[in-house]
Amino acid sequence: MGYAHVSTKGQLLDRQIHALTEAGRISIFADKKSGKNAECEELWKALGFLREGSTLVVPSLDRLGRSL
Repeated sequence: MGYAHVSTKGQLLDRQIHALTEAGRISIFADKKSGKNAECEELWKALGFLREGSTLVVPSLDRLGRSL
């Protein structure tokens, strides 16, 4: 499972989605909202799917840190 996030309309998810696909992630959750001003629904969905032994891949750690 993977998570991608961009925070402005001008930013693209392409690079992160490509990295997740290359890493073999089939389930990808993506938010396109400011982590500062909005709830990142897809992140919370991804976290809800995690089970013991699951791995969540985030291509840019700063994208995750801003959301939590």
